[in-house]
Amino acid sequence: MGYYQRINMRSLKAIVLLSLLLITLSVITSGQTTTPKCPELSVDVPGALPRNGDTIIFTLKVKGVVDKRALKIHWYISSGKMTGGQGTDKLRVLLTNEGVGITASAELKGLPNGCRDIVSGTSPIYDLPPGMIQYDEYGAMSLDEEETRIKALLPQFADHLRAGSRVVLHLFVKRKETVDATTTRIRRIFSFLRSEIGGKAFQFQFQVEKTNVHVTKVYVVLVGASPPICGRGCKMMGPLWI
Repeated sequence: MGYYQRINMRSLKAIVLLSLLLITLSVITSGQTTTPKCPELSVDVPGALPRNGDTIIFTLKVKGVVDKRALKIHWYISSGKMTGGQGTDKLRVLLTNEGVGITASAELKGLPNGCRDIVSGTSPIYDLPPGMIQYDEYGAMSLDEEETRIKALLPQFADHLRAGSRVVLHLFVKRKETVDATTTRIRRIFSFLRSEIGGKAFQFQFQVEKTNVHVTKVYVVLVGASPPICGRGCKMMGPLWI
């Protein structure tokens, strides 16, 4: 074999080895996955305790390298009623039951593959003060239906009444309801109670609060305990002795 032939063979071997090395590196790198740059997601919730009829605003926070204009947002809630903000970073939810926290979850589309795309936040819950027991909660109904409902409750808290506790009816009424309508309703309930258990020196108290919902909550407040919290513009009647 001549000199130039040996040089060509060496060059060919070098080329083959280099090709094999490049193929090996290509296989190795193709099996590796790169970690996507994902934003930090969170949902901000107001810290104040919401009451029935309040609007809670959930705010989606997206921090990191992402084009926010390309994101599509869809909200889901566990309870309450959406009043605005679907598809945006601020969701408005009407609270209809202050004893249940609302969880709002935002699902995002448009994030890099592999990134977390759902985040949630939960509103704080209004807890009953010590010494207070909730017996019932109901929505709008006729006066006759309300009398029937209250009558069914009387045997349940009779022992508490005999021990000196008082019954509190917390009326959340819609803002558009007139004062006359609310007053007529309270007088009707009071007259009904007097006809059922009058003359036994039992204590009843009414609290009226104007909100965006129509809900009535019935509590027993044990001796020495505080009544339910009255919100903005709440009016109290009593305790009334029956």
